Amino acid sequence: MMKRNKLRLGIMAKVWLAIMLIVVAVIGAIWLFQVVFLEDYYLRMKAKDFRKIVAEAQAAVSEKGLVDSQQALLSLAGEHGLCIDVNSSFGEEIVTYEGLPYNCYIHQGSGNRLEVLSSYFNQEPRSMLADSKQGKQYFVQTAEADGGYLVIVTQALAPVQEAADVVRDQLMLISIFLIGVATAVAFFVARSITRPVTQLSYAAQEIAAGNNNVRVEIRSNDEIGDLGENFNRMSHEIAKVNLLQRELVANISHDIRTPLTMIRGYAETIKDITGENKPMREQQLDIIVDEVDHLSALVNDVLDLSLFQAGRSPINPAPFPLTARLREILSRFQLLEQTRGFEFRMEADREFWAFGDEVRIGQVVYNLVNNAVNHIGEVKRITLRVYFWKGAVRVEVADTGKGIAAEDLPLIWDRYYKPYRKTEQKAMGTGLGLSIVKAVLIAHGSRFGVQSALGVGSTFWFTLPLAEEPPRGGM
Repeated sequence: MMKRNKLRLGIMAKVWLAIMLIVVAVIGAIWLFQVVFLEDYYLRMKAKDFRKIVAEAQAAVSEKGLVDSQQALLSLAGEHGLCIDVNSSFGEEIVTYEGLPYNCYIHQGSGNRLEVLSSYFNQEPRSMLADSKQGKQYFVQTAEADGGYLVIVTQALAPVQEAADVVRDQLMLISIFLIGVATAVAFFVARSITRPVTQLSYAAQEIAAGNNNVRVEIRSNDEIGDLGENFNRMSHEIAKVNLLQRELVANISHDIRTPLTMIRGYAETIKDITGENKPMREQQLDIIVDEVDHLSALVNDVLDLSLFQAGRSPINPAPFPLTARLREILSRFQLLEQTRGFEFRMEADREFWAFGDEVRIGQVVYNLVNNAVNHIGEVKRITLRVYFWKGAVRVEVADTGKGIAAEDLPLIWDRYYKPYRKTEQKAMGTGLGLSIVKAVLIAHGSRFGVQSALGVGSTFWFTLPLAEEPPRGGM
């Protein structure tokens, strides 16, 4: 695999960088609004409020006259820190309402007042921002009132630049503190994320090296914790599958070696000893044929399961005589009744037709019956039942075997799995029969299950859709 030439940036560095960028962006926004734009923002807001106050003073003089408006003008001056100067239309000062603790801009010198009046009479802007000799700033505006009056309103501004300097010094300390805290927090957050990821990476390498028993420690109840739990579950399943595959290889090797040994032995016997003895030769050839059939069945089981898992074994459903098919399958086990004392029963209250793939359903029933034969108890009775159940036809294969332990029930459908105790003899077969049954029934969309308990026996069951018996000659 070719290495990437791009610069590799670890998760910890990415998380730290992301947090630091957010902190720097927030600090930068605070600096912009609290320092750089503070003075402009303050002046715009004060100018807006000042224009409203001037309009109130103008309205008071126009509506109430010079005498009756005194109380209103005094209240405005005192409440907002204003200097309200009422003049005649020629600029002669009539009365002043002083709400400032010091002389306002127009009263700091006659030149300032004349400058304001000159600006007004020359039709220059009627509001202005003025700087006094004392270094203070004022809003000054002239307004015409009814009755031939000129109202000059002056308001001192707070020393914004000094406040901005103080805020700047505070922000400098705050910025250094926030960057330090953000660095520490980013480090611990990034570490909390990267540590389990690093453990997962190490565990994945261990699994790739063949160590399927590796586990990761779960320390958090979040998505990282969920990932760790899923990884442990995956590791457990991989270990289980590998164990079952090893058992499969061992079981198949055993099942293949025995018939091959018998085939070779009887073939050599026929060649060297019983070649001229026809009855003996025929008997030995029959054994060879049976062992070859056993090998063929073994290979077919493995092939069928592989095809189903690959989705390459199509189902061809059609109406078929289910009850008749079940009787035909049981007839194949007549030799066991004659030679080993088995008892096979068929229970059906009527002839059922079902909708499904007749060949595959036959394979399912045969595997279930054969599975019952392999796990039968002292009482060798196997019962095949078929009856109407919840709108469908239900097929059951019940045996009188030793039964299945409760902890084994969820596992019996797994491929390669064979429920036996270490102290017991292993059951015959490869453990693929029930996996094939499961694959076929899932492909049919059938319901299926098992009821079993130790010492009681087992009942495997599945359902198929009912089908109408076609008219005679229709099939």
